[in-house]
Amino acid sequence: MLAPRRLAVLLITGLPVFLVSLNLLVMAVAFPALAVSFPDSSRADLSWVLNSHNIVFGALLIPAGRAADRWGRRRVFGIGLVVFAAGSLACGLAPTVPYLVAGRVVQGVGSALVMPSSLALLLAAFSSRERATVVTIWGAISSLGAALGPTLGASIVQAAQWRWVFFVYVPIALVSALLGRAFLGESAEADRRRIPDLAGVVILCLALACLALGIVEGPDWGWLDRRVILSFAVAAVLFPAFVVRSLRHPEPLLNLSLFRIRTFSVANLAALVFSVSFYGQVLVGILFLTAVWHYGLFAAALAITPTPVMAALTGPIAGRFANRWGFRWLAVAGGLAYAAGALWMRLLVGPEADYLPAWLPAAILLGIGIGISFPILSAASVSAIPANRFAVGGAVNQTARQVGAVVGVALAVAVLGSGAARNSMTSFDAWFAISALIAAGSAIVSSQLGPRQPRAVAEMLVRPGALAGIEDVGAAKRI
Repeated sequence: MLAPRRLAVLLITGLPVFLVSLNLLVMAVAFPALAVSFPDSSRADLSWVLNSHNIVFGALLIPAGRAADRWGRRRVFGIGLVVFAAGSLACGLAPTVPYLVAGRVVQGVGSALVMPSSLALLLAAFSSRERATVVTIWGAISSLGAALGPTLGASIVQAAQWRWVFFVYVPIALVSALLGRAFLGESAEADRRRIPDLAGVVILCLALACLALGIVEGPDWGWLDRRVILSFAVAAVLFPAFVVRSLRHPEPLLNLSLFRIRTFSVANLAALVFSVSFYGQVLVGILFLTAVWHYGLFAAALAITPTPVMAALTGPIAGRFANRWGFRWLAVAGGLAYAAGALWMRLLVGPEADYLPAWLPAAILLGIGIGISFPILSAASVSAIPANRFAVGGAVNQTARQVGAVVGVALAVAVLGSGAARNSMTSFDAWFAISALIAAGSAIVSSQLGPRQPRAVAEMLVRPGALAGIEDVGAAKRI
């Protein structure tokens, strides 16, 4: 049982993460309402309401994590919440689509500041023996927000209008900022003398933004469109440039030696792969229920609710088992459970509405897979990195998930096609099979995680100066 003050730390860092994760998907179900409010705007214009936030968020996560490690996690956490609240208010008041897109960009900046600093504050407040449990709870909160996005979005749009989706964020974010200042202790890297590689920040942000832009707009612009090709080409040039610069700069934005730690690299790759299946499935599930079974939007949102409920119930249990057994087989089990749910849909969900015997068991399996995979992979990714790199390490994990998200949504859109094809059972069956294969792939990647976290490295993590430069990774990379 957690002491009241540490329980407060978990709640204060967890609530904003829930909001940020919720915000990643909540607007997807409000999209038709936007078209009604702005009838003169094209679908391509409205798509930037979704894409602008996701691109900025993904591009700024690692720089934001580095800033939190250097200048203070509580400081960056509070600034991020205020920025997120300001962006949300601007979105709710937006008179035109360009103003709405601008507000979403501000939201994306705030989201990027909140996520890595939140995880770093949580890790700093708990001992190494408790971190697997609390990080899996934190990860479960994040996953719950993402999974509940369509349900809560539909509920708010149905009860009021899309603007209230943004207005409800404002007081919650501001109250969280005040509580953080009152209850969270400050933590930051001890050595602030050298300024991190500012050019590296620009290079990485541009590389991630171009990659996300190409993936997000590929289905609409066409994969052979010059703009898409140019986006991928720029990203292909900038990523190696960032690697070279990081290897040579005395204070790189991201210490690439972190990737020599096996658990860190494998966990982030598994998270990326799992995210492709998860985020694509969230979109496809709503489309299937509304287009094939002809559910209303609110009924469809209720129909997928068992999935986030199971995710919320499973995450904390998975954390307790992780402390005993390590991460490897739990992460494998999570990927396989999610694959089983998608395969169940491929084999047993048909064109006629049959919720209890066909859809519900699959939804439960998907929820179990989410509740195990995301929290366990989040915990694994930061289990073997030094304490003064908690925020940037968590940011790498969130970036991997965000890249997986944009790939998953783009892949789902490509598989389903458009027009009549999008309503055909054949297209949905194809996605369910692909989703199962991708989730099974994440289980295969997860099988390469280290079996347990060695005590020597675990104890190093609680010393702020330990492994500061990761010069000696001989023990760590075997994790």
